[in-house]
Amino acid sequence: MKEGIHPKYEEATFTCSCG
Repeated sequence: MKEGIHPKYEEATFTCSCG
């Protein structure tokens, strides 16, 4: 979704398309 570091990116990898 929105590019950026998510608060729980490690647990919610699906929430943020970082990388």
